[in-house]
Amino acid sequence: MQLPGFSQKLHEQATSFVDLLANECTSTDEFGSFSSVAYDSAWVSMVQKKGSEVGDWRYPECFQHLLNTQQKDGGWYSGVRMNETDAILNSMAALLALKKHLAEPGNCALPSDLNGRIHNATFFLQSKLDSWDVEGSDHVGLELLVPALLQLLECEGVTFKVPGLQSLMALSKKKLAHFDPQLLYGPVKSTLIHSLEAFVGRIDFDKVSHHKVSGSMMASPASTAAYLMHASTWDEEAEHYLSRVILNGSGKGGGGVPSAFPTPIFELAWVLSTLLLADFTLDELGLQNVNKIGDFLHRHLHAGNNVLGFAPNLLPDADDTAKTILSLNLIGRNVSPVQMNADFETKTHFKTYAMERNPSFSANCNILCSLLFVANPNDYILQISKTASFICDCLWEDSVKDKWNAAPQYPLMLSSQALIRLLRLWDSKELANLPDQLVRERIPVVLHQMLVRTLQSQDVAGWWGDQSIETSAYAVLTLVHLWPLPWAISMRTEVETAITKGQLFLGQKHSTVQAEPIWTEKVSYSSSVLFEAYSLAAMNANVIDIPWGEAVLGLTDIVPSSVERFLQFFSQLPLFAKALRWRLQASLIEGYLFLPHLKQISRKIFPRDNMAEDKYLEYIPLTWTLINNLQQTQLSASFLREMMVISMLNYQVDEYMEAVVGKNHEENLEPVIEMIRSLFRNSSKQLDELYDHSVRDKSACNGMAMDENRSTSTNGYSALENEPRNAKRNSAEKSSIIADTENSNSASPNSVPNPSYTSANEVNLQTNSLEAASLNSLKNHLGQFVNHVLRHPKIAAASIGDQNHLRQETETFLLAHVLHIKDNSRFSRQNLPESTTAPFLSPESAYFRWVHTTSADHTSCPYSFAFSACLFGTGGHDCFSGAWSKYLAQDVCSHLAVMCRQYNDYGSVTRDRAERNLNSINFPEFHDMKVRTAGQWNAPQLGEEEEEEEEDMHRKEDELKSTLFQIAEFERECLTRSLQRLKDTIPARTANMLDLFIGVTDLYGQIYVARDIASRMR
Repeated sequence: MQLPGFSQKLHEQATSFVDLLANECTSTDEFGSFSSVAYDSAWVSMVQKKGSEVGDWRYPECFQHLLNTQQKDGGWYSGVRMNETDAILNSMAALLALKKHLAEPGNCALPSDLNGRIHNATFFLQSKLDSWDVEGSDHVGLELLVPALLQLLECEGVTFKVPGLQSLMALSKKKLAHFDPQLLYGPVKSTLIHSLEAFVGRIDFDKVSHHKVSGSMMASPASTAAYLMHASTWDEEAEHYLSRVILNGSGKGGGGVPSAFPTPIFELAWVLSTLLLADFTLDELGLQNVNKIGDFLHRHLHAGNNVLGFAPNLLPDADDTAKTILSLNLIGRNVSPVQMNADFETKTHFKTYAMERNPSFSANCNILCSLLFVANPNDYILQISKTASFICDCLWEDSVKDKWNAAPQYPLMLSSQALIRLLRLWDSKELANLPDQLVRERIPVVLHQMLVRTLQSQDVAGWWGDQSIETSAYAVLTLVHLWPLPWAISMRTEVETAITKGQLFLGQKHSTVQAEPIWTEKVSYSSSVLFEAYSLAAMNANVIDIPWGEAVLGLTDIVPSSVERFLQFFSQLPLFAKALRWRLQASLIEGYLFLPHLKQISRKIFPRDNMAEDKYLEYIPLTWTLINNLQQTQLSASFLREMMVISMLNYQVDEYMEAVVGKNHEENLEPVIEMIRSLFRNSSKQLDELYDHSVRDKSACNGMAMDENRSTSTNGYSALENEPRNAKRNSAEKSSIIADTENSNSASPNSVPNPSYTSANEVNLQTNSLEAASLNSLKNHLGQFVNHVLRHPKIAAASIGDQNHLRQETETFLLAHVLHIKDNSRFSRQNLPESTTAPFLSPESAYFRWVHTTSADHTSCPYSFAFSACLFGTGGHDCFSGAWSKYLAQDVCSHLAVMCRQYNDYGSVTRDRAERNLNSINFPEFHDMKVRTAGQWNAPQLGEEEEEEEEDMHRKEDELKSTLFQIAEFERECLTRSLQRLKDTIPARTANMLDLFIGVTDLYGQIYVARDIASRMR
């Protein structure tokens, strides 16, 4: 989609741009556009030439550059949006340089305020270290560099308290677990050569000189400076390299030093592949110049035995190799990926380098794309399946955090490009044997989520990422890639509008601003070359209407009329009254992408005999995707589906307990209570037995085969993986809820009596054979349900405390259903009128206690809340840490469950009366009845001589409902207050989970008021 009248200008800019790069690569191998950074500038500034007078600094211009770039707050960092890790590394190196120059001024003119600068830098660093999230950082080599800098600064008299030191040292220890200096002294190259400054005082620098390439240590100025400073003999080749970097790098002689130089292969491969995949033709780029670049890349690829690094003769990496192979294949040079596969393929993904700490998402995207553009991609079906699965798993779990680029849109751009190409090849049967789950379940969902989230994150002015040109370019390219999705045809106008607005923004601004430091090496940097390439690509890219075949068109069975029907319904609810139509529509489409999985597993635990149509099943995925998108909590597809499954199961538990326990055991509930408690009583043994006999051959929630040995297998732990049914009794959030409109009492652990039950043998003797058979069947199905909840592999990864809490709440949830049956049975035996609401004659507690215990627990909200907390706990830590946070979380959950029950009851008064179910407004508090006699209630007496008319003996239902609604709104007020206090104690990610959980619960409350979605027994 090219801007009107702008096409010719773009092509001229692209031609000129490629011509400039072609001239560079034909005249020298040593060029690059990485911006200057404080980190490497500081290391180079600390070089003192041996043999000269003490304090004779070799590169005083670099020290002056540090003085010029120190920020007012005392730190050194790039860009407006500070990255803590980036600021820490830059500032530590710069502070070290300032301290060394203060001790030995030498040939540098020191500023009079140097001590003040050092003080400010120290204060700045301590403040950043105090809040530093070590485990969430992924800068290259930080686990080596920060400990080394801390030690070097300590030698200069500067010490810091590092709250995350334990985590940092654990990462460092892991990285160096197999480190031996001999590894560096030998001929084998490794990424450690790029960071030799981390080994000052730990290695003999004289023994690493053989790793130099054109005078540099893996093209790192900092590493080369450390080598030059600490080798016993002055190395003129290394000195000349640093001089060339200062002169020819982005600093152009001003003292600024880039984090890597030169970087010709990286930049040429990225530019060429990016422009060609954005619809520039070879002629538009200049065929002769394209061939010059192709010759350069091909020559170095061949020299490296079909693998290469970011500069000639450096350590090869998978990322640069993949981009080079892709570029060459796009211009018609038939290049094989065999050596790349041999050198970098692992069991589950491709590694960028041998010793990388975490896999690179973007590198795997580039590898996948390169494999999809070879002559015969099916020859590499195993590698393609592996890499695509890794990418989709990361997207599915929302664990995408790229180590080479800080912009969130960058990995989405790369993955959308690769996955759309993958779908096209699968659709044409060129890759017919891709894993079914990958293509049918994962890819449609993750692609649609990318589309929706990219659209939602655009500003009305057309930009993304705080007016970032490069980030906006990534986003425009992402939308161009995703525009052809066949299930999102109804959204195409919105997508086209977003693309046009983005391209207009780029056209107006791209030539007026500088590149942003969003690329990441040791520290963040910008690249003017990459900035230009992505800007041109985004402005030139056109949407393509792909003629999808039956395979892709058959991935979904979304009926447009159904989407429109739900769109009309949800748009009338208060939650979505102001929502844009396209956002509702996009969320509904996403919900339908989850629906086939729910249907597939909906009968795996509970039987559906004598049940009417599952009206709730279609609602469940829609409620989760609507709230997740409209509130922009953006939680993972994995979390959404797990909660959808729990929601479905909650409905099914409610239906099953009503149909089986209510029908077969109403007169003798003690054996049912004992059986439920037995499921939790020695849970490990009990669940092992249930797994062995009931679950072994069933599919896990993700559809993969179950582990034959343990139910805690990652892929197969349960017979299920779905969500609940039954609307009414499971309200409070059945997994966040769908309590249907019918009402019922729930039991909580506190409300369930604990008498001395007879032994299991005695109970069996007391029951007839039909009851015994029913009880065994009940134990089997409930056991499978309990197994699914407690043996979920992600639950097994939660903290012991959170697991125990879930166990308690799940038991309480099931027992609450028994108490509900008991209450309902007593209520239904009353002489109930058909047309008016009658009071409950024999409640065992006041309404307040009932709705906060039995009824709230029966909604499923508390146990579903505990389940979601287990999913969100990380590293074996509790989701809510400390007594205060835990107390507030339970208070939030309590108010939420009560509120949901009350909304449920509000919407199901008519149904409950027809089915003789107990409703909140049946409690005597709503009727102000004062005299109870056997079997009936008498109306209050106004006086001995004046009796109320019969029509005054019962309030009108709308008055009763108004009171109930008033109480529910009070619970909402309490919920809001507690939630705000809780959010002050938890991470943003956990707060998003709470918002989603509460939002879905609230949505079900509004649905209950609008319509009854519960299944009914025939």
